[in-house]
Amino acid sequence: MCVAAVKTATAMMEGIEPTLVSILAATKLTNTTAGIAVITPYNAALAALQNWKSGTVAQNIIQLLTDFQNAVQLLPIPAVDQLFVNIILGGIITVIGIVTGNSPAPAPPAGVPVHE
Repeated sequence: MCVAAVKTATAMMEGIEPTLVSILAATKLTNTTAGIAVITPYNAALAALQNWKSGTVAQNIIQLLTDFQNAVQLLPIPAVDQLFVNIILGGIITVIGIVTGNSPAPAPPAGVPVHE
């Protein structure tokens, strides 16, 4: 993944945090098991993006983002707050797209000839 893509993805993740924190506070989930189950993978994904160096496997970051996405979907929140959750998930999907789009193609399966 190129440095510009890392900066863009990291900025998007950082931009998601205020909305996430607001939702957790408004629904009184901040210090609950559900709230912590959302913040923990968020922080892990953000740290992975912030610490990305050339050669880091993008799949590791994608898995952390997916873990966060799955945790957000499990929040026990009112239906009206689902709109904000969908905004957060849209941002995460975009970050995953940036990471994926700037990652090298996976190696072909063993035994498949490589044509250059």
